[in-house]
Amino acid sequence: MVARACAAGGMPSGEGGSWVVGNRIQRVFQMCDTRLLVVGAILCSVTLVGCVTPPKPYTAPLDQPHASLKSGIGKVGNRWDSIAIHIAEGPCGNSEPKSLFSISMSGVRPEGYVKVAAGRPLQIQFHEYANGGVQCHLAVEVLLEPERSYSLVGGSYFDKGILPLLPGPRMCRIGVVDDADGSPVPLRTACAK
Repeated sequence: MVARACAAGGMPSGEGGSWVVGNRIQRVFQMCDTRLLVVGAILCSVTLVGCVTPPKPYTAPLDQPHASLKSGIGKVGNRWDSIAIHIAEGPCGNSEPKSLFSISMSGVRPEGYVKVAAGRPLQIQFHEYANGGVQCHLAVEVLLEPERSYSLVGGSYFDKGILPLLPGPRMCRIGVVDDADGSPVPLRTACAK
């Protein structure tokens, strides 16, 4: 007898391929009852949606001073790459990270400046996902001054290779510059959790 499972626990309903069991080949059913497959797919989707919740969008507190921050990181090169910028308030980003910018091949969302808390530490988290399973994650802490405008800079780049024509490994970086004079804002590596 052949032991096998149909997706979502369905019962066989048609005859199909062959399976090797021990030293003999037995015919087995390959198709499953489509109603059970549909129900199983719906249950799996609901389960995944419940487990994977994206970060909530960031909104600056209304009762605190604000600074303006925009993404100066360009759009990514292809549809399989994406960058997510999250922000958490307080020292060491001890609040829940919230979504600040999302960067894809079509551009940056939201466009333009976003109001962020000023005069207190902010943790900015950079998450890049590239083709082939390449990932880069950075977290830095910054203190922005009230009523000033800033831009995020950085993104992915290739380090210098051993030979001039061959690029080195793919790297990522992030920084913040003051839009008034283009000077870099001091960053420090975020606390490890």
